[in-house]
Order: sequence, then C-alpha cells, then structure tokens
Amino acid sequence: MTQLSSLTFSLHHEEGFTELMPGILLRELNGEIQINHGFNLDIKGESTLFRSFIGMRITGIGDETYLTNPITGNWELLETSLLPFNFSNLGDSLSGILLAFDNPNSTKDRVDYESTDHQFTGTIMTDALATLIPGATPMLEVEIDIWISPTSSLIEKIRLSGPIIPSDKDPVIRILRFSSFDEPVSIVAPL
Repeated sequence: MTQLSSLTFSLHHEEGFTELMPGILLRELNGEIQINHGFNLDIKGESTLFRSFIGMRITGIGDETYLTNPITGNWELLETSLLPFNFSNLGDSLSGILLAFDNPNSTKDRVDYESTDHQFTGTIMTDALATLIPGATPMLEVEIDIWISPTSSLIEKIRLSGPIIPSDKDPVIRILRFSSFDEPVSIVAPL
C-alpha cells in the first residue's frame, strides 16, 4: 500500500454514524486520493440542527482544504485540523494498520457474495488509527476485519466495529472499501 500513487474509496456505516463536525453527522463518503498530493470527497450526511439530509464536497491539496457550505453550496476554505481524518500519508496509514493488527485469524479464501478475498479478523488499538484518524480516543480496542486481494495483495475492504473517536456512540460499525488502485485522478483547487 505504501507504493500506491492513487486510489478511490468509500466509507459507509453499517451501524451508527461519525460526527464530521459539530452538527453534521457523516453517513456515507466517497473519495479519491492522489497520494502525497490531495483528495476529493463527496459526503452524504445529516444536519442535526435542521434535521435534514445534506450533501457536501471537500477537496484537500497540500496544506489547504476546501469545503462546500452545506447551505449555500459555495466553496469555502476550511481549517484542515477540523476534519476527523487525515489522508496525507494514506498508504503508510493502511500499512501501519496491518502491522498493528492484534490476534489475527485468517478465514482464508472465504467465499461470500462479494469476493474471494483473503479475510482476516482480529483487534486493533485505536492508537494505531491515529495517523488516519487524528482524534482517535487512545487505548480503546476495536474489532477489525480486513479483506486482502489474493491477486494484488492490496487491502480492498476494512470493517471497524466499535467507538474510535470521543463522539462515537456504540454500536458503530464502519465499512471502508478501496479500489481503482493507481488509476489517474484529478485533484484541483476549487478556489
């Protein structure tokens, strides 16, 4: 994963939600990343203030991050530290997750309706997720399932079960899917 130049991914919640920022709950996210350059995200969420569903886009390039205002749709600069995730070293973050995997059990060649990937189950401490999720609560154990492609040896899916950040309400189950490895993506500043 450390040698990748780009990928696309999705995040959805099997249970629960992630608080993206105060008053905005993240339900689903689709994104593309050009490693060590930037990212584009399309977010589907819920405004707790207006009790309505919202869509937003976020683009990050270098040290600058832009967000569409959920009410006006206009692009605005956003302080990067306000985001609950960090994609600047995604390849290293994913490799670090593999290295921090505790008590892995293989369900090798498990066949289900989705794939024939190699599946591994185990636990991980939230500290190991801190490079990807800077606000991760320290010293919590989370259940993790990882699906690795037998042909490319790349992570194709991760399932994280349990609270990770302080605002998480148990139960929360997040599913991350990765695809389109090393395919061209276009990351352009909107302003």
